[in-house]
Amino acid sequence: MIALDFPFPRPPEPGATLEIAPGLHWLRLPLPFRLNHVNLYLVAGDDGWTVIDAGVDTPEARALWEGVLAGILADRPVRRLIVTHYHPDHVGAAAWLCERTGAELVMGETEYLTARVHRLATADDLAGERSFYAGHGLGPAELDRMAERLDRYRSVVPALPRRYAPLRDGDRLRVGPFDAEAMLLAGHSPAQALLHVPGHDLLFAADHVLPQISPNVSVAEDKPDDDPLGRYVASLEALPRRVPDRTLVLPGHRLPFFGLHRRCAELVDHHAARCADIARFCDPATPLTAAEIVPLLFTLDLDAHQFWFAFSETLAHVNMMARRRELVSVQDGGVRRWRRAPAGLAPSAPS
Repeated sequence: MIALDFPFPRPPEPGATLEIAPGLHWLRLPLPFRLNHVNLYLVAGDDGWTVIDAGVDTPEARALWEGVLAGILADRPVRRLIVTHYHPDHVGAAAWLCERTGAELVMGETEYLTARVHRLATADDLAGERSFYAGHGLGPAELDRMAERLDRYRSVVPALPRRYAPLRDGDRLRVGPFDAEAMLLAGHSPAQALLHVPGHDLLFAADHVLPQISPNVSVAEDKPDDDPLGRYVASLEALPRRVPDRTLVLPGHRLPFFGLHRRCAELVDHHAARCADIARFCDPATPLTAAEIVPLLFTLDLDAHQFWFAFSETLAHVNMMARRRELVSVQDGGVRRWRRAPAGLAPSAPS
């Protein structure tokens, strides 16, 4: 198992591109978040370009896209936009880009519909979320911070294309000169699309496997007892059996890298360590709410955007541990608390 190796140590400047294989160009665009960039990929084919992910829809991003369209993409039409998942930094500018270029949107059905749900959220949806999060120990000020999230989504995803071509697990598609296989994997999002190109040892990994940072895995109000982290860990354990370690990983953030197998193992170990911390915090004599666990796991100052990630990821660990019978819930005046389970409880069936 090789260490992580970064063959392109300097990313392209925002709006500029870097060719990392014949016909394959890396584009980086800015984000209005603390994680301040997203990696997009442009692939040249004989009949036109395929773009992988769109970035957010902001005036700054549109201006940079116009430069790209007038530059490297000007020699042939943009035929297709593949969006890996519903998060705003990947789908945000999809409607604008498809309208601007005539490109067809290719996206997994679950991810497309999830994006529509977030775009169409109502006051009733926000009220339901507020009740759910209050039941896990969040106070009024924290709940107000959480409510900012959906408005922020719509601000950078102002529209979605009304038509798209569904991408399904196992689909084989031609991406420029590459024959790619789609893998739809759960964790960071419900069914994020990864594109494996075995003939050229490439993996467009989106946010499923990132170097140096752990992809966020969250539980949301509409699936309160779901176990996305359990599915994510299972996918990390299975991925090295499907993709060779010699593969160049093209992530949605940070730098392309070699060392997929090591990184998958590091991420599995990271989540195991998080669970061990939570088990230590949740003494049977003093059960804690998920909200009380958050500052014990995340000690940095968090803005509203990051706080939602931290809380929802904490809950993802709690749900996985509850599914494994490592934590037991206790109701306390309408608030759910968690204590470490006694030894010997059998895990429940996986979801």
